[in-house]
Amino acid sequence: MDLNHLRDAGRFVTMPEGHGIWVLRGGSAPSEDSITDVFLHGLGGSSLPYHPCAEAAEAAGAPTLCIDLRGHGFSERPDGDASIDDYTADMLRVLEAEGVTRINLIGHCLAGIVAMRIAQVAPEIVAALVLVGTSHRFGLGLRGMQRRYGARASDASLKIAAPHFRSARTPGQADVSHFRSHADLYLPRLRQDWAHTSLQVVLATVDAMCDADLTRALEGTHARTCVIHARRDTFIGHSEAAEMARLSRAERFEVMPDDGHASLVLRADSPLPGLVREFLHG
Repeated sequence: MDLNHLRDAGRFVTMPEGHGIWVLRGGSAPSEDSITDVFLHGLGGSSLPYHPCAEAAEAAGAPTLCIDLRGHGFSERPDGDASIDDYTADMLRVLEAEGVTRINLIGHCLAGIVAMRIAQVAPEIVAALVLVGTSHRFGLGLRGMQRRYGARASDASLKIAAPHFRSARTPGQADVSHFRSHADLYLPRLRQDWAHTSLQVVLATVDAMCDADLTRALEGTHARTCVIHARRDTFIGHSEAAEMARLSRAERFEVMPDDGHASLVLRADSPLPGLVREFLHG
């Protein structure tokens, strides 16, 4: 895969703080009446694994946007730590710059939290939510780790993720078929992801995710909602995912029995593109 070619296929939207957010547009040009499918990735990753989802949506006639969050993928990293509201503000500015006024939001992990926050602060633009491997109260899933390690959520998370850091920097990681384990906890998407994403930003963001409580956001949403949960997800428990489905009055609650937190997105034969297309476009 030619990452330079991929980078050049997108464009950068400059934020007020000066950093650029990378965006890849696909499908038909958005019209006044169209709804754009917006794909947001998880912590430490990039939008690359969502390209099959975007292609499936484009085949159904939908305009799409794949976006790298600040400090991830091709997007630039401003100074300082990032809060959930920072990520949210970036996304709203990108949508405005792209002239998108109505969206379906698809978000995994961190991006699921950002998607819920967008639906809370700008409900008029969100037609549907697809929440993948995420939680309205992410900190609940790390309490057991905190008790085990006697550490902050970010420190506990790091102990889980650390074994993968080294392998993430080896050649061949850009091929999602490399990740054959369905019991993974968190694996980065690209070799360039962990090289680009500051560990400080990752850890600070984990703490921000754990502090977030999106209960009211889910209770108040009028967007059509689909919750997708991986049964072997160590960060997000089944009860949390089921609670999200209940609070949001989800039209669909899918449980993938053999997947972990990242494999649902990363594995080459993931059912995610089909699930997303079916829910959003029939």
